[in-house]
Amino acid sequence: MPNKTPTLQQLESILKDHVMKLSNDLKTDILVYHGSIEKTHENEVENCCLERKNENALLLLTTYGGDPHAAYRIARCLQNQYNEVTIFINTYCKSAGTLLALGANNIIMSDSAELGPIDIQLRKQDELGERSSGLTTSQSFSFLQTQTFNMFEEFFLQLRFKSNLQISTKSASEIATNLTIGMLRVWQKINCIYFFVNLDAGYSSMKD
Repeated sequence: MPNKTPTLQQLESILKDHVMKLSNDLKTDILVYHGSIEKTHENEVENCCLERKNENALLLLTTYGGDPHAAYRIARCLQNQYNEVTIFINTYCKSAGTLLALGANNIIMSDSAELGPIDIQLRKQDELGERSSGLTTSQSFSFLQTQTFNMFEEFFLQLRFKSNLQISTKSASEIATNLTIGMLRVWQKINCIYFFVNLDAGYSSMKD
């Protein structure tokens, strides 16, 4: 008779046995964290730490990020309960995950592993359980601030010098301000434009 495909419970049992053997061989507690880092998960990690059997810990971490406060407290919990904490990253570890990883004594990364920037994750108002990077908001504001200043400066200088200084500084400033505000109102109504900011190259481009 052909071998039967093992059930989920059997696979979990086999995996648990291998993990326990590895834990005993390394004399290290092995923890697995896969998913979003949230405040609700802090207590689960804390309970695992309180039941520690060894002085060192190995955390297998895979996450796109989450709550930075939760990440900090989880890292502090691991530091307080273990003499040495090692974090292994096999694939992705983003945002709050990077913050958590920085709390370890050692970080081991596979060839396909990647760390993301430490950016605040903000909850999307219209989406349940979804977050977006805080850098998106700050970069957009920074871009808008720069463009506003450049726009005002260009209007002001053209008014002053193309009129051979016939337009006073005060008048040129008021006119440039009104023109800039008018242009910003036009931009506000354009929803089909996406701004891509390339920080490394130091330039921005627009695409419909």
